[in-house]
This record gives sequence, structure tokens and C-alpha cells, in this order.
Amino acid sequence: MNAIQYFDWGGIERIEIVPIVVIVKDFFVKPIGAGIVGLIPIQKDYKIKFLVAKNRHGNGLTPIVVERYELHRISNDLVLKYFLKNKNLKNIEVYYLDFGIYLDRDYPYFPDLRDNYGTFYINGRKVKNQNFAHNRVMYNKVGLRVQVTSSLGIVDTPIQYEDGEIITLKKLIGKEIVLTLN
Repeated sequence: MNAIQYFDWGGIERIEIVPIVVIVKDFFVKPIGAGIVGLIPIQKDYKIKFLVAKNRHGNGLTPIVVERYELHRISNDLVLKYFLKNKNLKNIEVYYLDFGIYLDRDYPYFPDLRDNYGTFYINGRKVKNQNFAHNRVMYNKVGLRVQVTSSLGIVDTPIQYEDGEIITLKKLIGKEIVLTLN
């Protein structure tokens, strides 16, 4: 038996690239975005990361491999587009999502720390805000992040819609995650 016969190559698997779009509505007309309006598009090297956690504190963040990304200013909105391999997205409940842009720590780009809180919607459905202050967009000298969290309570609760339906990583495929700022 030769090596080709010995190994089970598993056939041909089609790997689909799927989008997840994050939009911060009216970002550039709010004070937080007005301060960096001239800095987008970013004129430095940066990395985009998509991190998830299975608890509300963001401990044990797991990076999701991003195949390609885009960062845009469209009208007054900040738009981040992540393109991921479908096979990288598991059907797990998530407690914390972090969509981030990371720059070199040695060369500050943005002004000092600023953040703004708001309400999240996924394809028009409101995400339950269980009084946790980290549903926000923020930036500091070396990065910009959009964070969605589940709750401040003692018991970990996954991110869910207002009607109680739990949001899994798989359910984010092809969706628009919109943050409407307060």
C-alpha cells in the first residue's frame, strides 16, 4: 500500500468565505468620532482582530481567523467588514464580542482614550442590554474597538436578543451588527 492509498484525504471540501459587518451609526458626527474624522482611513499599518469569549468578563478571549477585512467611512458611519472562513465559526454561545483595530504600540495614532456606549442591533433585531456598560465603541492611542457583552450579573448569560433567543457565533454569519450610539 502506498501513501496515497493509506491516507484518507477526505474528498473535496468547499470552504466558504462569509462576511460579518459591524456598523457604528453616526460615529463621525458624535464627539467620539469627530475627534478622529481625519484619521480614517488609517494611514498606518494595522491589524484587525475578531475576538470572542465564553464568559461575560472577556477572559479567555479566542481569536477568530479573519481572511480579509475592510475599514470604511460611509457617510457618517464607521464600517468594519470581516470576511471569515465559514468552517472557523462554531455554533457556540458567546458572551463577549470584540471587533478591533490594533496599531503598533510604539507609534500612537489616535488621541487619548474615548468611549461611547449604545444599543446593538443584529439585522434590525435589538440585542438585550442587561445593564452592562461595555456595549460600546472605544479608541485609545493604539487601537479602536467595538465591544458587545452580555450582562453584569453574577450568573453568566450569553448575548441574546430582547425576546431571549441566544446568539451563537454561527448566527452572526452574513449579518450586520449595528451600534446606535447614545
